[in-house]
Amino acid sequence: MNLVTGSSTKGFAKKSFRRISIWVRTGSICCSNLPWRFSLVLTMLLALIMASSVQAWQTPPGSGTPESETPLTLAELGLTELVTRDSERLAVWLEAQVEADPKTLTAAHFEVLKSVVAKHISTADEKADVRLYFTMGQLAYQLGLAQDALEFFNEAAQATSDPSMEAQLAFWRGQVYVDIGVLDQATKAYMETLTFPDIAAEIRLETLLSLGTVARMLQDFDRAIGYYAEARALAEAQALDEPLARVFLGLASVYRYQGDQPLALSVYLEGLEQALKLNDPHLLAMFYNNLGNVHKDLENYTEALAYFDEALELSQRLGLTYGVGINHINQAVVFYLQGDYQKSLEKYRDAETLILAMDRPYEQRLLYEGFAYVYDAIGDYQKAYESLVKFNELNQALFAREIQVASEEIQTRYETLLKDSELALQSARLEQQRQRLFQAIVLILICLVVIAALIAFARYRQRQYSSLYERNKELVLADARHRKARASFDRPPQSATADDEGSQGEATDPLSGVYERLLNVFETRRSFTNPNLTLDDVAALVSSNRTYVSQAISAHADMGFKEFINRYRINEARRLLHVDGRAWSVQGLADEVGYGSRASFYRAFDRYIGMSPARYIETAKQEQRQRGK
Repeated sequence: MNLVTGSSTKGFAKKSFRRISIWVRTGSICCSNLPWRFSLVLTMLLALIMASSVQAWQTPPGSGTPESETPLTLAELGLTELVTRDSERLAVWLEAQVEADPKTLTAAHFEVLKSVVAKHISTADEKADVRLYFTMGQLAYQLGLAQDALEFFNEAAQATSDPSMEAQLAFWRGQVYVDIGVLDQATKAYMETLTFPDIAAEIRLETLLSLGTVARMLQDFDRAIGYYAEARALAEAQALDEPLARVFLGLASVYRYQGDQPLALSVYLEGLEQALKLNDPHLLAMFYNNLGNVHKDLENYTEALAYFDEALELSQRLGLTYGVGINHINQAVVFYLQGDYQKSLEKYRDAETLILAMDRPYEQRLLYEGFAYVYDAIGDYQKAYESLVKFNELNQALFAREIQVASEEIQTRYETLLKDSELALQSARLEQQRQRLFQAIVLILICLVVIAALIAFARYRQRQYSSLYERNKELVLADARHRKARASFDRPPQSATADDEGSQGEATDPLSGVYERLLNVFETRRSFTNPNLTLDDVAALVSSNRTYVSQAISAHADMGFKEFINRYRINEARRLLHVDGRAWSVQGLADEVGYGSRASFYRAFDRYIGMSPARYIETAKQEQRQRGK
């Protein structure tokens, strides 16, 4: 068992549900390695624990007899004069209570103090208010009044304009959240502390240590190592020796949780050197104890016993009864693992005298569990059974207690989060109103801009379409003039001599003759309107072959056969739209000029004309309406 791993054993109730599952797993593992008779007894006792657990769950939290608290008066607290005097004296008195050890105040006292402080807050200046709020928050934290602590820290944060104080308040809020188990809020508060650039190095270091501890509790080991590394660099740079030793304790514990015992051992040894320089017996006892545990994990039992001896000697010299008892238990475990059951039994008996004299049910449970294993190993099954019965009784009591504490903490956590949510909701509502107003203005402006842009674009496109339509109209007229001129210059067939001369011309440039016949056939017969027209069909029409026809089109029109056909068809469609008085539909126009597919007609028309046929027809109608006006 660790003497120090960064948290006190007083916090065991905060991990109740996790420990329940650990108990079950531990029982199953232990039973697999024990004689069948002892395994049977242990299994039955674990079944009793589970049955008691169900009963504990059915018992409402707080149903036990509460401690009687008699209402206190100001005179009984010695505060009668403080009410009428200045806030300075009250603040000094409260700070003395914060530093007092052991605490003499209770929750009932604190309720009286709240009324006293409220009277001073109403007349005090800002610094005095912040001082009172801050000190009351610290006192509430020490008394375990998490909700009160958060309220006073939040009041202080609202009253102060000092960044250094704001940083301290954020740190203390993190401490409260850790204490009640709200680790995400604790991380948020600690991170807020680090946002203040001019905070003292000590506060920054303590914040990094706390962030490392929270990350370790969340089993985010990589982040924990990062925080501890940053804390180490800061401690070394600022020559903060005592916090540096605590950095080694935290960092090594992370490596041990990860199962990297050699690395944990190396860091513990480095921290031990730091503790030796400080000559701090408390730190030395912590390092010796943890080094003993690491060597125990590595099965270096001789080294483990040596370190436990060192920790035991320091604890005895410092009068740390709890530390002495824990080291006896640790040594008993090592002797048991070595198979020296008699020495293990002696150590457990040494620990028994000390542990039973303290209100330490968790450690007492470990003690009786150890007795059960040792007595079973030496064959004294009666005492093993008796130890297990006591172990079971403590388990039941602890389980019921932890369930109650866990329920109370859940309630406290809920109330804390609810209070934070209410404050956040108020500020969020104000922010939402501002955001909505801003968004409405922006949305209106965007709509106006979009509408204006659409109108401008529509006008621009309409001008483009009108211009394109006029240009195509001119091309239709030019094409009509060209056809008329061509028809007037064409010579009708005359005599054989003329045919011979034509044949001689074709012999000189046969492709020109083929191309001329092709144009004549297309313009007079409109052969291109046949949707199934092929190159062989055209060759037959001009009394040539497909090779000559293809070469003639390529040489004189600089395009392929398909494009040549498409151009004729689209030109014809454009001509029909201008010279024919019919109200053409897109499908009807496509069929008229030789397209079997509406989609093919759309693609070709848009490619050669620059707009879709539907748009062209609509533009033509608009032009006609404008001319009619």
